[in-house]
Amino acid sequence: MLLAPGEASRLLAAVAEAHRLAVSLLNGAGLRLMECLTLRLKDVDLARRRIHVRDGKGGKGRFTMPPAALRAAIIAQMDRARRQHLRDTQRGGGYVELPRAFERKSPRAARDWRWMWLFPAARQYVDRATGQRRRHHVFDTTIQRAVADAARRAGWSKRVMPHTRHPLPPNSRPGLLALRTRVAWRYFGHGDGPTPPLADFGGVEVPAIHGYAVESWLLRNRLVGVRPSHQL
Repeated sequence: MLLAPGEASRLLAAVAEAHRLAVSLLNGAGLRLMECLTLRLKDVDLARRRIHVRDGKGGKGRFTMPPAALRAAIIAQMDRARRQHLRDTQRGGGYVELPRAFERKSPRAARDWRWMWLFPAARQYVDRATGQRRRHHVFDTTIQRAVADAARRAGWSKRVMPHTRHPLPPNSRPGLLALRTRVAWRYFGHGDGPTPPLADFGGVEVPAIHGYAVESWLLRNRLVGVRPSHQL
């Protein structure tokens, strides 16, 4: 179900703090649910203001932009994930699942902090094949429950769940560019097309089509109150 900007703001305010950043990125960065949860620390480049989605729709990669409103929360989350990895390593763990081809080529990367998940799970597990003590990313069902619980706390009777596709609706609010399929292009990973040029919007570079900035309501309103995950 698509939410109006006001409804989306109320929903985010009701999401548990442990999952609010992940849910915010679904809207603010135009990520699908699993694209968000499978982000690794090395995929987030705040200096260049971009997030690298490596296995998007159709197995294709693309770049998207983190909202400036979430910068501090992302930095804090990355720091917490890295410190958790250091503790795991000191206790004999600290491994992570790698893409199969890369795992054969560079097995040592399984303990490299850069390959750790941005949103790691609360518990570790032992991989049966390797005996490694690993940490998975947060499961999609965890975020789905968090959004459903937030909708109930907001007092809504309608069913609200995070979409497995990009969350920005094709009929954006007045004053924003309508996000048609031809406008979204690679920003949302829908097939091939020319890479959108960048426009400066409030000090943040965002995709621009025919001179119009493509933005989410989260970027426009500079949502506050988003904190890093506390489940680590």
